[in-house]
Parts: sequence; C-alpha cells; structure tokens
Amino acid sequence: MIGRELNKLSKIINDMAPVSEVPAFVRPKSRREKNKIASRACRLKKKAHHEANKLKLFGLEREHEVLLRVIRKVKNEMIHRYKNPTVKHEESGLELFERLIRDDMLGVQVGNSTEFITEVLQNVEKGNLTGGLKF
Repeated sequence: MIGRELNKLSKIINDMAPVSEVPAFVRPKSRREKNKIASRACRLKKKAHHEANKLKLFGLEREHEVLLRVIRKVKNEMIHRYKNPTVKHEESGLELFERLIRDDMLGVQVGNSTEFITEVLQNVEKGNLTGGLKF
C-alpha cells in the first residue's frame, strides 16, 4: 500500500536524470518535477509513520489492559489471603504471581514495537484484514 507507492516514487526519482545533466532551459521544470515527487514521498513517509504509531498505541493500550487485569487479580488474591490467614493455599503468592503473568501476558509483545508492527503488516499482506489484532 503505502510501501509500494513509496518504492514507486523512489524508483521514479532515482531514474530521473540529475539536474546538472539536463540542458539549462529545462532545469527549472526538471527540478520542480523532482521536488514535487520528493514532496509526495515525504508525505507518504509521514503517513506511514503515523499509521505505525497508531498501531503501537493500539497494542500498548491492549498491553496496559492486560497488566491492569493481572495487578487486579494479584491485589484481590492478596486481600483474600490477608483476610483469611488460616486458609491453606495450594501455591505461594510468588507462584501465583508468576502463573498469572505467564498465562495472562501470553502474546504481549508491544514492548518490541518494530517486531509487533512487522507482524501486523505481514498478517495484512497474507490476507488477514485485522492484521491479527483483537479488538
């Protein structure tokens, strides 16, 4: 999409003859045309960065929700254990915490934003319109 368009524009710019090799009476027009294409490429790059940042934000929001859920579960368990100190628990607090993180944080990888965005883009290229994102 944006990447293909950027590649096309880059190829056009690279295939253009350098302004110094163009006859003097054509230089202003050639320079103007090259600048116009370069401006379009710049706008597309900016748009691509914006879209990537939106993906990062989406992923970070989901990761934040998961972290809050884990913290809530740990908090509730700590309150329960404090209020009922005589009840025997099958796992220690640390084991419970590690299990919750291991189970609930499965698939969380937004901290590695480059890999996250690459994976989403690859999923879209394969035909998955959501990019593998769960809404």
